[in-house]
Formats: sequence, structure tokens, C-alpha cells
Amino acid sequence: MPKGQDATIGLAFGDTSKLRSPVSYRVLIFVNGWNMGQFIAHVGPQRVFPNPRVS
Repeated sequence: MPKGQDATIGLAFGDTSKLRSPVSYRVLIFVNGWNMGQFIAHVGPQRVFPNPRVS
């Protein structure tokens, strides 16, 4: 990312076109010690998580 650009980057899990996954797993997302969310594959529907800009 070029210096001076302000952009949010997203973290995507699995096939983002499907609501649920046939397998069962859970992902906890931490950025710099802060809990940013959790992904539960067989529950859905959120698959893309935005990560905030860190200065």
C-alpha cells in the first residue's frame, strides 16, 4: 500500500458466495490484542471481516 493511502482491508473465509460451509469450525479474529469478530463456518452468514487501519 503506497504511503498516504487510507484503505480498509478485509479478511475473507471460504467461499464468500455461500452462506454456510458443510464443515464445522470456528475462527476467532484478533488484531493487536483486540477481538474483531468470530467466524463460525456451519452457522454463517458473515464471511468477510474488515480490519481497521493501524497507525
